[in-house]
Amino acid sequence: MKKLLTGVLASSLLFTCGVVSAHGGHAHSGTVVQAAAVKQAEKVALHTKALVNGLEIKSRANHVENGKYYVSVEAFADLFNKSYSVSADKKSVSFNGKTISNVKWSHGEATAWIQDLSSAVNGRVTWDDKRKEAYVLVLPEGTINLEPGAVVPAMGEHWANPAEMPLGPIYGVHEGRLVFLEYMIAQDDFVKGKSYPDIPGMKGLPSPAVVHTDIEFQPVGHPGFEIPHYDIHMYFITDEEQHQIGTVYTELANAKGEKIGYAAFYNHGPQVVAKVVASGLTPNGQHGFHIHSAQIENNDFAKAGGHFNPEGKKHGHDNPEGAHAGDLPNLVADSNGNVSVLIPVNGISLEKGQPNSIYGKSLIIHAGPDDYKTDPAGDSGARIAGGNLPQ
Repeated sequence: MKKLLTGVLASSLLFTCGVVSAHGGHAHSGTVVQAAAVKQAEKVALHTKALVNGLEIKSRANHVENGKYYVSVEAFADLFNKSYSVSADKKSVSFNGKTISNVKWSHGEATAWIQDLSSAVNGRVTWDDKRKEAYVLVLPEGTINLEPGAVVPAMGEHWANPAEMPLGPIYGVHEGRLVFLEYMIAQDDFVKGKSYPDIPGMKGLPSPAVVHTDIEFQPVGHPGFEIPHYDIHMYFITDEEQHQIGTVYTELANAKGEKIGYAAFYNHGPQVVAKVVASGLTPNGQHGFHIHSAQIENNDFAKAGGHFNPEGKKHGHDNPEGAHAGDLPNLVADSNGNVSVLIPVNGISLEKGQPNSIYGKSLIIHAGPDDYKTDPAGDSGARIAGGNLPQ
């Protein structure tokens, strides 16, 4: 976990459901409230899927009524492997020790407002217009945000129960969605052969499938766990989705405009790093890779201009008068023409407005290797792929 663990809040996790209100002048307040209700109904109607921790609440009974999203109580309860009961008048249900009223019946199933069901499990609902989804996040009781407002690049927020630190679990959350589960294990524990049986996690809660796992050794530790240890992250999202969190991200495309990969720049402690993933390159080949001073226009890589060079240096890491801030190491493709690499980058800023900021610049992949010395571009050949960094 690459972040401070100090300043942990003492409060327990009590997710609350948002309440939308509208205020207007005395003469038009009714109209304003009505308009707000219509707008909310339209917003809710956009969402065609409901999930809990990434698992879908599947039922044909799910529906929108009076601007509220109602989902199947049975399908919701099944995700928690819990039972529920319906009142004699069929107007309320009891679930997880809570009574939920104003039940609606649809296709022979009891449905309840998703906010009420979320509250019954101490959850939090967010609405994702892009995905057209309602997402309920539910974490174990006692879990809190370790550093409210902080988003760790390529990870997200860190939530945990302070009593379970430093081992964890730590829950990664981004925009109200579950991203990863993390444990931190001291190197000395491995050396001594220590076991950790039945450690806490997502027991009793819906949990999505693990998509990929990263194990990173921290040789000197980090703030909050200042000893050599291993950070073990089990991600519930793809590697590319992970590297869009809090980073300077761009897709990479070839000369035909076809996506071949992505690049993401972010701060990894004091060091700026770039995660680069690409395919369709020369098998076992090396390719010059640079930050260029201008944006690509209409897939014309020539429009990207020369290398990003705010300090007016010569080109190349081996040039005594170099290197450009935009001079990056060659990308080395495997036998299938694929690249997946984490590159340390010096001399650039990820802050807008700085002279060496990479915002508004572009990335270019060349046909051949950069020789790291020939001015102005390392004799790396044609520009074969690239992407624009955000403005």
